[in-house]
Amino acid sequence: MHLLTGGTGFLGSHLLVRLLRRGEPVAVLYRGELDTARERLASALRATDLGPELPARNLDLLRMVRGDVAQPRLGMSPQAHRELAEEVTHLWHSAGCIAMASAPETLHAVNVTGTEHVLQFAAAAAHRPRILHVSTAYVAGGLLKGTAHEHDLTDRHGFLNSYEESKFLGEKAVHRFAHEHGLPVTIVRPSVLVTDSPRPADAPAHPFTSAQARLTRLARRDPARLVPGTRPGGRVQALLPGRTDATLNIVQVEYAADVIVHLAEQPPTGPVDTFHVTHPTATPLRRVLDAMEEICPWLQMSLVEEDRQETPGTIEQILTQIAMGAMPHAQLRREYARTRTDAAVHAAIAPPAVLDAGYLRASLGLRAAVPAAV
Repeated sequence: MHLLTGGTGFLGSHLLVRLLRRGEPVAVLYRGELDTARERLASALRATDLGPELPARNLDLLRMVRGDVAQPRLGMSPQAHRELAEEVTHLWHSAGCIAMASAPETLHAVNVTGTEHVLQFAAAAAHRPRILHVSTAYVAGGLLKGTAHEHDLTDRHGFLNSYEESKFLGEKAVHRFAHEHGLPVTIVRPSVLVTDSPRPADAPAHPFTSAQARLTRLARRDPARLVPGTRPGGRVQALLPGRTDATLNIVQVEYAADVIVHLAEQPPTGPVDTFHVTHPTATPLRRVLDAMEEICPWLQMSLVEEDRQETPGTIEQILTQIAMGAMPHAQLRREYARTRTDAAVHAAIAPPAVLDAGYLRASLGLRAAVPAAV
């Protein structure tokens, strides 16, 4: 049996639907009330690319297990923990706190301590389970330019936020575990995951849907009240710290899920196998900002190099809050080597399409007019 943490999340639900479609029995860890968790999981599965086509009989393979990765023994009684450990043959750790602006202690509790609890469960399992750990390409931290390699795991560049550091420490815990227990682990490092499919209100959000919601609220405000002196119908210019040639690595979640499931099937080559699940082609940040400006038509965002930066005004402070800890990524001009990923995937999965303006607009939910400012 497969055990999946984070099954109600954006990536986790795309992994789950692929396992169920293949006829694999899967136990999903959930928190809170069972009925609420079932509703969340059903909504998450419906919103995936394969969910609407999933035969009802495949849902019989799904089992809900109450637990919490942030708690010792995953929040289970000793007996429940032991009984589950006797059944699991494959362990997928996709749960995590991805809110970059969260308090460091919250990020550490989920992304570091939570990972340690999952690994402790794996150590107690009877069948030496295959383990897949979902990390992030952003463990590269403060490496602003150049190439991040799959074998790199260092803190010498520092980190741009506490989220990156917590995921780095989570990976370090995985390496310690693999060497101490002799259980191989596959680590996957996705970049920014998005989709151009419409997202129902009750579906798991991805970074762009969250940004879209916050920018939509901003668009409804009167810019003249935010920035005195703004003319009726005029635009407000926001000067954001960043490289004018900055890029983001954004990849389609459907492609990422296909790659991750494929990688999980590959035989291990060592204690830890690490793969970048990133887009082969980085997306210019300017292209992303252009799409975001369509959500808030009175807003004009410009990237300003360090030597031209000024004291942030009201609009810049608002946008920093909207970015939720991601603003430092406007400094990135970084590539991600995919040597191991490309070798493992080869021709099994077609490469993802380049994210053009149309895709970015759709990923931001730009299918209807934005309400006028009031």
